[in-house]
Amino acid sequence: MSSTVSINVLNPGNSTTTNESSQVITNEEEEIEEETTSSSSSRSSSGGGGSGGGGTSGENIANVLVKDSKTVFISMDKDIRYEFTEEDNNIGYIEFTPLKNSGKITAVVEVLKTRSSFAKSNVPGTVYQNVNIWVGKTGFATESNIADPIIGFKVSKEWMANKNIGKENIRLYRYNADTWNELKTTNTDEDNQYVYFESQTPGFSPFAISTAQQTTTEILSEVSDTENNTSDNVIKPLDQSLISSTNYTGIDQTEDQNNSLGDRNGLLTKFIMLSIILVISGIVYWHYNKRR
Repeated sequence: MSSTVSINVLNPGNSTTTNESSQVITNEEEEIEEETTSSSSSRSSSGGGGSGGGGTSGENIANVLVKDSKTVFISMDKDIRYEFTEEDNNIGYIEFTPLKNSGKITAVVEVLKTRSSFAKSNVPGTVYQNVNIWVGKTGFATESNIADPIIGFKVSKEWMANKNIGKENIRLYRYNADTWNELKTTNTDEDNQYVYFESQTPGFSPFAISTAQQTTTEILSEVSDTENNTSDNVIKPLDQSLISSTNYTGIDQTEDQNNSLGDRNGLLTKFIMLSIILVISGIVYWHYNKRR
């Protein structure tokens, strides 16, 4: 709104009067809901949250694929949901419960081409997407201001199929204190193109959608299973002691049978010879008596 004020100025060296006009401008404060915007610029922040205006976050501008931002009015105990719709952004929404009245707060998702500039190491697993997520100015996204923060995201079924990755292996990681922390991730829904997930987070900073990190126990278990499967398919040699025992027993039994058979044959031979002798003796005795 503006108004015009007329001022008469008297020139001491001249009797004429000059009529000058000046314009006074007053501003009316309007509450404007900022629509979702997309650009390659980023904003001022720290790892804990960032500032709510423009500027840079410290992320390498060349590494930012797209910036997706949304501003909402924060009222205490009223559940807040930021929804993001940029095509290249796989972060679908952010939810939390405000513990204080904070006014208009902006949330920004920086979709990255590679690992965040804030991270000193690569995230574990097979990476689907790297992002920075900032909510409010530095120090806003803390336990004293918000409760139960949740990040909703999606993963392409085509990507999962190409990588041979099951939905149970998808995880969201948060980078904090120079390390990647695996967040509790839950599968919430799916359609023909995407599988949808939610992760609980203690704060906002660099994130990465990736796959679960195998523990040492799981790796050893897989190795053990592989060895067991391999050993099951191999023909094992018989126990030498069993072979020896079986062979010796068989030999002993054969020898016993041979000995028994030999004994019987010997008795039969003796019986036949004795019978022949008796027959011959009888014949000789009969002829001898006949001649007498």
